[in-house]
Amino acid sequence: MAAAATARLLLLATAACAANAGSAQAHFSLENRWKVRDFYTAAYPVPAGLEMGWTGSYAEGNAGRLSREWLAAVETRINFFRSMAGVPADVTLTEALSARAQAAAFLLSVNWQPDEDPEVDPHRPPTTWTFFTDEAAEATARSNIGYGVQGPRAVTDYINDYGPSNHWVGHRRWLLYPQTREMGAGDAPGEGNSGFGTTNAIYVIGTPNQREERPPTRDDFVAWPPPGHVPSDLVFARWSLSYPGADFSAAEVTMRVEGTPVEVAKESLSPASSQIGEPTLVWVPEGFDPRTSHPWPTPDEDETVAITVANVKVGSATRSFSYEVTVFDPAQPGPGETPTALEGPEELLTGEVGSFSVTSRPWAEASELRILRMGGPPPFYGAEALPLPLVRSLSPGYEPRQRDRVANGGHAFHLVMPRPEDQILMLPGEYLVTGQVPALLLQSSLGYATESQAAVIEVNPSGTEGGWREVWRQRGTKEATQSDGFTGIRADLSAYRDQVVLLRLRYTKETGNYYNQTGPEFGWAIDDISLEGLLPIETIEAHPLVGAGQPHRLTFSTADHLYLQARDIAFGGVPLAWGPVRELLIRNSDGPVVRPEEWSEDGVLGWLKGASNPAWGYSPFMGWAYLGAYPWIYLGNRWYFVVAGNAREALWLYRPDIGYVLANAAYEGWFQLAPYDNSLWSRFSMSDP
Repeated sequence: MAAAATARLLLLATAACAANAGSAQAHFSLENRWKVRDFYTAAYPVPAGLEMGWTGSYAEGNAGRLSREWLAAVETRINFFRSMAGVPADVTLTEALSARAQAAAFLLSVNWQPDEDPEVDPHRPPTTWTFFTDEAAEATARSNIGYGVQGPRAVTDYINDYGPSNHWVGHRRWLLYPQTREMGAGDAPGEGNSGFGTTNAIYVIGTPNQREERPPTRDDFVAWPPPGHVPSDLVFARWSLSYPGADFSAAEVTMRVEGTPVEVAKESLSPASSQIGEPTLVWVPEGFDPRTSHPWPTPDEDETVAITVANVKVGSATRSFSYEVTVFDPAQPGPGETPTALEGPEELLTGEVGSFSVTSRPWAEASELRILRMGGPPPFYGAEALPLPLVRSLSPGYEPRQRDRVANGGHAFHLVMPRPEDQILMLPGEYLVTGQVPALLLQSSLGYATESQAAVIEVNPSGTEGGWREVWRQRGTKEATQSDGFTGIRADLSAYRDQVVLLRLRYTKETGNYYNQTGPEFGWAIDDISLEGLLPIETIEAHPLVGAGQPHRLTFSTADHLYLQARDIAFGGVPLAWGPVRELLIRNSDGPVVRPEEWSEDGVLGWLKGASNPAWGYSPFMGWAYLGAYPWIYLGNRWYFVVAGNAREALWLYRPDIGYVLANAAYEGWFQLAPYDNSLWSRFSMSDP
């Protein structure tokens, strides 16, 4: 039972012209930890269920095309890294360049076997390769290319630039080249049984913008990791600093982690005859292996790394660059972070307009509100009936259901890994976590899986793609750790009480080998999924966006028991995490209700509602009143009108069981209250309200 090969990254360096100058441009700042964490959590992850949508055919030699959504995710990932690095983040994947990259990826998928023939240079494919074309061959020479990687993940691997042949971090340099405005992207899915590999190509070299003047960058130089706050899983073994026209041959690097010196090893410089983006110095901190993709260990507390790159020759001058990188755990909120909460009434009458304000982040552009209605008891999810009740995000080539390894009944869910990518089953809909001991329960059996593979249960309380949090994990041991046996698992969700969550099961891998077989003895078998202390959300009603600092106004026509949530919108339209849930009770109203903007001040009655409708008004002193010829007065359960008098001239009278009413002095303290069903005469003691 062989394990699949790990990913390979290769790049060919070619010449490109660069110059200094350019117009001023605003850049994303990494000074605020909360803002960077928001940006990472909302903009970095890949949308759930994203599919390549490849239209090609290996049998017909058709390179095909990729789905618009897939290419959009690749473009977003590229611009995310460029934003973090402080270079213009407006790269577009053009149709023409993506067609070339797609041709390159397909040619490599059919022919490139890096483990079997490592001497072949895939950037210069031989004309004897199957489906060779001049366009595809040229594109391989102008692209970042990778084996065993695809889509947005390939972009991250290029920024990482691990591996023994990537000491110049050429992939990184081209993706972060400040002048670049256009790129192209292509992927081939591979067919394991036919020997075709999963390949990626991102066309990065020789685009027209690269001959333009260098635009301003946030930090003057371009570094990875960049100065400021950076999530730990984006800090890799190889550190780099690029500067146009720089000579790093005599440069010296010093690093301190929380004040403690760290030894560094400088990588060899790229030769001057082969320019790769901008001149770059690369170094590796002690304790890191650049041959692997392992990122910086996630710190318990934020770690500040101080860097100085000295003795850099730029023209006739010698320069020194000093900056700090603060490495942080993006799963942990920092000091001063507050959720996007709603403030407003806890109860409303039908027809009444409630105003709800949002406590937004300083960088929010707008806010969004949604209205939730709860359903019945939580369902039970089994694999007996088709279609399966869970939402799938899987590699092609297998069904997530089998009958050979089950806990109860005739079938169980099944996750394997024909490709080195996450296999996901998501519970449908969203759930409100309630109860004293809320939990997700299931029967689990982990079969053959390497130490790099793991079964994971995750919860997402924020609604963003990056909001997933692990609540249970089991790693593989190469052997079938549970054979045909199942173990009952209870994933505690108490930490998410009173929050709305998504839930999913993920079969994942870290760096290393993995079993790519799909037989029933491999991977993760799951059965009998149930929930305790969670209520499914029956309906979700989205409320229109409002500008930052503006209130949301809601009105309802029927009595109801609702839950409200709000979230901020930032970074050019990116939704951030949903805030805490708050309840709202809607009660039936037995009187008229008018809008809050219809308040006005009356000299006799005080502040009135209903000014735009002369027939009705509301005074805090007397309640709802009909302001027609004979004022009506609402006394808690019935409506009355005064036989004589004028709302602006009458005498106020008060009785505890009725409240404030209007009278006419000519009646000597007597006046008639006339309900719909009978007449009632009352005498009041005179008093001044």
